[in-house]
Amino acid sequence: MSEAGKISQKIKVWFGEYFNVSDFVAILTFFIGFGLRLGGEDTRNPGRTVYCLNIIFWYVRLLDILAVNQQAGPYVMMIAKMVANMFYIVVIMAIVLLSYGVPRKAILYPHEDPSWTLAKDVVFQPYWMMYGEVYSHSHVEIHNLCAAGVWLTPLLQAVYLFVQYILMVNLLIAFFNNVYIQVKSISNLVWKYQRYHFIMAYHEKPVLPPPFILLCHIYSLFCMCRKRKKENTYGPSTITVFFLTNPNAIKNCSHQFIGGDDAGFQPLDV
Repeated sequence: MSEAGKISQKIKVWFGEYFNVSDFVAILTFFIGFGLRLGGEDTRNPGRTVYCLNIIFWYVRLLDILAVNQQAGPYVMMIAKMVANMFYIVVIMAIVLLSYGVPRKAILYPHEDPSWTLAKDVVFQPYWMMYGEVYSHSHVEIHNLCAAGVWLTPLLQAVYLFVQYILMVNLLIAFFNNVYIQVKSISNLVWKYQRYHFIMAYHEKPVLPPPFILLCHIYSLFCMCRKRKKENTYGPSTITVFFLTNPNAIKNCSHQFIGGDDAGFQPLDV
């Protein structure tokens, strides 16, 4: 594989981790907000809004720390699996939502001009109905409308709430319950794996946080240059490699370790 291929593969693997993507978006939005805050009075408030959204990613990042806890770790895994596998159910729910929201809005307000407010009402009003908001005040407005087919909207709403609230929401809850049972049965293994992954991820990372991490990188560069200089002066050490690759050396060392007898040592055939 070429060097460019290796770099692209490393980038692909790095972005395959959720928290790496979250860190990337968090850092990117931070610099965007920082730039807007420095832009002047006109961009100061938008920059503050970006900051408010940016802090969400940093709070979510704390879930990675909870993953090493024996009690909270499996729950973090459950949340991740639920969010990752609920895509198709959400797509079906969105189809049901639009199949009710578009006819409802078109029947009640047939002469309304296209606008973002119209699109927002088509989506959000049926969405909030799933949480119990049925817009009872709108029924008074319905009776005052003279558009054809207004009487169909309560019937459509009844069918929509039955399908969306009773069928789809309970299907989603059953799916979450299935994920919970699966992860709970192997919660101890999940916790051990997450703990091992967390320890290995931070084992080789520098101790100092950014921006002081540059000092650690400078120190590592200095140690590497010093090692290279020593190898150029005295030559690379081959003793360790010899004892790890020479079969007679391994055999004699094993004999001494087991028997503890110096007589067991035989001269090496170099």
